[in-house]
Amino acid sequence: MRILSDKNRFFWLLLVSMVIGLLWSSLAVAGGTTITNQDIQRTIKTYLNKAQQRINHVDYTFEPYSKEDSFTLPAGKLRIDVLPAVKKIIGSRHFTVVYRVDGRTVKSVTVRGKLLVKADVVVAQQSLKRGTIISAEDVSLVHLDVSRIREPIFDLKNVVGKLVARNVRAGQPVEFKSVETPPLVHKGSFVKLVARRSGMMLTAIGIALEDGSKGEVIRVQNNRSKKVVMAQVVGPDLVEVEF
Repeated sequence: MRILSDKNRFFWLLLVSMVIGLLWSSLAVAGGTTITNQDIQRTIKTYLNKAQQRINHVDYTFEPYSKEDSFTLPAGKLRIDVLPAVKKIIGSRHFTVVYRVDGRTVKSVTVRGKLLVKADVVVAQQSLKRGTIISAEDVSLVHLDVSRIREPIFDLKNVVGKLVARNVRAGQPVEFKSVETPPLVHKGSFVKLVARRSGMMLTAIGIALEDGSKGEVIRVQNNRSKKVVMAQVVGPDLVEVEF
């Protein structure tokens, strides 16, 4: 029987170790999941498609600035989460894709790019002056990019009949900060003061000491006793107080 020299035995052991190492490496790759740039973009697109379903007539399009390198995840139960830069999505300049295997975070990728958000939003048909009430003829829905609009309004019902809080130019989107609910009670006006307790109801005439919209609590002076009470606005020139 031929006996290997110590030198030959060393080289054989080295060769066997290399082969076993390659086999283990191949098994690890085969048992895991390889994520490509297309997979990452598909994940973000799926996330945005689900977000579109929550808001009618909103279209999200994300254009990444660069491609991401492929990587391999270990074998196990995979969960993928997408985190926008801005919680409400609109205004996000990047998305972070988090990969968890068996409940443990093993990889996160931040993809930067341009997010286009197109939707039907309320736009002023003519200039809206502060202090005026908006009518149906003053506004319309226009499909445009709203990624730079902080508080877009998607429904005409949220605008028509509201009070203009700040001037809006013709052709400019109407934002929530530009409108407010008109007061049902005006400062200095006479109001009907209703007091309820245990099924009983008393009424009196009062003077509003401040403006008030429905649901707001304002100061009202009883016209007879001159006592000032806090009352809730429940209708036009109608307030209610509990005693």
